[in-house]
Amino acid sequence: MKARHNIWKAALVTTLLSGLTGPATAETSFGGFTPPSEWLPPPVHPQSAELNTNELSPGVYALLSTRPPVDNGGFIVGTRGVLVIDAHINATMANKIQAAVRRVTDKPILYLVNTNAHGDHTFGNYAFPKTTTIIAHRKTA
Repeated sequence: MKARHNIWKAALVTTLLSGLTGPATAETSFGGFTPPSEWLPPPVHPQSAELNTNELSPGVYALLSTRPPVDNGGFIVGTRGVLVIDAHINATMANKIQAAVRRVTDKPILYLVNTNAHGDHTFGNYAFPKTTTIIAHRKTA
């Protein structure tokens, strides 16, 4: 029963947090990560955006952008690890997500859910640990 409740929490958070996209400027930093050789750099880069962490219920967190049109995100802390919702546009934002998780828990990031195939939700995937399982709809992958 508890697992089903957590799935509904994840679905609710994902629904509430997906949205907001728009123009920005070119990516200039990869946050110390080296992307794969076949990777194309993202066309946009959110400038000076921060993510505020808000606990919605025990273990369920929203990451709310301080600067539209940067997307919101979130994460859920479970008993074994963390599920993150969306990786954002680049490594800089992905690193901010991971830093927010680390401020809450030291549990590993086990899962990363891509809510859609748009780059502003997926281009940061490569900056997550190799041990993180990425979950996406087959039309998103």
